[in-house]
Amino acid sequence: MKSLARFCNLALPLALSVQLFNVGTALADAPSDASGSSYGTSGEVSSTSSGFYSGKEDGWFWYKDPVQKSAKKTEPKPEQKATAAPPKNDAMSVTWLRKKLPELLDAAIDNPTHENVAAYLAAQRVVLDKAQRFQEEAQMVSLTEPLLDQTSRVPVTGYTKNAFMDTNYKAKEEAIKYLATNTGGLFVFVESTCQYCKAQALQANALARSYGFDLRYITVDGKGFSEVGNQPLVADNGIAQKLGIKIFPTTVFVAPPSSYLIVSQGMMSQADLKDRILMAAEHEHLLPQGLEPQVNPWDRGVLNTADTQHGATDDPAQLLKNVKEKLEPHYDGSQ
Repeated sequence: MKSLARFCNLALPLALSVQLFNVGTALADAPSDASGSSYGTSGEVSSTSSGFYSGKEDGWFWYKDPVQKSAKKTEPKPEQKATAAPPKNDAMSVTWLRKKLPELLDAAIDNPTHENVAAYLAAQRVVLDKAQRFQEEAQMVSLTEPLLDQTSRVPVTGYTKNAFMDTNYKAKEEAIKYLATNTGGLFVFVESTCQYCKAQALQANALARSYGFDLRYITVDGKGFSEVGNQPLVADNGIAQKLGIKIFPTTVFVAPPSSYLIVSQGMMSQADLKDRILMAAEHEHLLPQGLEPQVNPWDRGVLNTADTQHGATDDPAQLLKNVKEKLEPHYDGSQ
């Protein structure tokens, strides 16, 4: 009995403590108004026990964080359509044709099947068609861009070509006469045993008679021959060695006081001699300023080295402008 009474004395305070703890927990969990009172849904104090024991599955020491406001829901982004892959570069460009055409030709020659030969001819057809389209457009451009039209420099067809060649011939004749009368003469270096020297003497004598050149024969062995005629024959005094002449006959255009221009080494016709003399005279600027462009009309409208030292650009329109600006001075007679 004493043991039972002792147990009751211990159990009663413990039960009372548990009951008071449950009430306190219920009050703490109930919603509060501004005054701090706790109420149920009807406004009365709630007796619902939702405290310590109601969350026993969480464990004795479980602590719940305060509920956070849910983040604002974002609308899912619409799926972006996959962009189409860029088309493959399969252009039959000049670069591709330059590489592919020899390969197709080699394959067709090594193995001339219908397929291989046809493939080569197909690629060749593309080349020819591209060339035709280019030529057609080039003809149209030349109509609107006269500075780029080659026929404006040198006529190449019909009556205009004949007139051009006739004018050029007369200018050359005038220039040769000018050089023979006002500028210099000819030295022809010969050997008495050289058969070609004898043939060259006939051409040189005819040239001298036609245009009035002062002609002299320089003999390297001190001997002459009958083909020299009555032209002066002079023994070489070291000029041949000084000029580096080792082939005979050699014709030199001499423009005093110090110009020795080798115009031919070996036998050459009278017409060729005239062209060589004019070429040397033009190079040394021995012709009058007004006569030089007529002797070499092919030089009209041609850019010189200095013109090409600047003006390069990747812009087609600017390139055209740059070239035209450089060409214009070469069409007004100035070089």
